[in-house]
Amino acid sequence: MNLSDTKKSTIRVFNLSGDLVTTLEKEANTGNRFLDWNGRNIKDRKCASGVYIYQTEIEGIGKKTGKMICAFRR
Repeated sequence: MNLSDTKKSTIRVFNLSGDLVTTLEKEANTGNRFLDWNGRNIKDRKCASGVYIYQTEIEGIGKKTGKMICAFRR
């Protein structure tokens, strides 16, 4: 996901039941505009391929929610 490189960014990933799967964070001014998800949940277990809901929050800009399809190679 392409993010601001000068703002703190947080991405929360939820399953379709609304349960939080994981949270990804990027600090401001890292020179990096991307966050990668390794396909693991907050308990470090592999997630199933399927549809997930994400919520992106960029400091000072706002929030955006969307759906994504993930296909994990095992």
